[in-house]
Amino acid sequence: MAERLDALRRRRPAAASERGFRGGRIMPHRAMLRLDVSRWLLVDLIALPLIFLLAFFIALDPLLATWQSLFELLRAPLGLPGGVAVRVVEIWPLLFAVPHFTAIGRWPSQTDLIVGWWLTGGLILLGTFLRGNWAPAGYFLRAIAFIQVTAQLWFTFSTADFSYSLTTHMSGLLANCLVILFIAPVAVGGVYFIFDMPLWQKLLLGTLMALHLMVFIPLLVVVHAWIIFRCSLLTLPLLSLIFGPLLLIFVFVALYGWAMSWRDGGSS
Repeated sequence: MAERLDALRRRRPAAASERGFRGGRIMPHRAMLRLDVSRWLLVDLIALPLIFLLAFFIALDPLLATWQSLFELLRAPLGLPGGVAVRVVEIWPLLFAVPHFTAIGRWPSQTDLIVGWWLTGGLILLGTFLRGNWAPAGYFLRAIAFIQVTAQLWFTFSTADFSYSLTTHMSGLLANCLVILFIAPVAVGGVYFIFDMPLWQKLLLGTLMALHLMVFIPLLVVVHAWIIFRCSLLTLPLLSLIFGPLLLIFVFVALYGWAMSWRDGGSS
């Protein structure tokens, strides 16, 4: 009898660890479960990304034309001189006719450099004083400051022409974003379609991600063009390294995390 009581006492902590605060059983997270690869799952992994890629190829020319129309619509309200032109960019084995503003980014003036040094110093101080729960934000601000310091030093002491113009930056940014747009379906297939989710949820995530990027990419390029034109080429390195294609990766991670929170039955 005493041995049975001892066995029950030993099992109680283990059983309690499997229960939630309301008494329900805590099920293992889907990421900890073994993945059973079925024929239908293989179809999802291969067919769905191919469907999205085919849709992108079909819609590519109308999409680029729509972006060009958007640039022409926003150019005058943003005060950007010139017009909107098209530049052919090769991303082997494809050629993309990407639109861009013809406005020219100017070399930073002495005032731009002084303001830039003050802002960079402010970022360093603010990042240093952020502690505790705000420490990640502090690290991020100091990383931004480090990149901007390199730009400040180069434009302060260099007399050579800057290698990148506003036109080159816009066309390169659009080309890089297009590459990410085409990679996104394959990436979604590898990290989300592998799970046993309903088919409509997989299609919904892929469609939402594609539509979001199709709207986000041209607006990102417009914002870059306006900031560089107004604030000089001094802002180009920071925009390119931190607030460029990296933001599209953040969008991908955010939408993926949201989709992983959907319940298996489809309710959120």
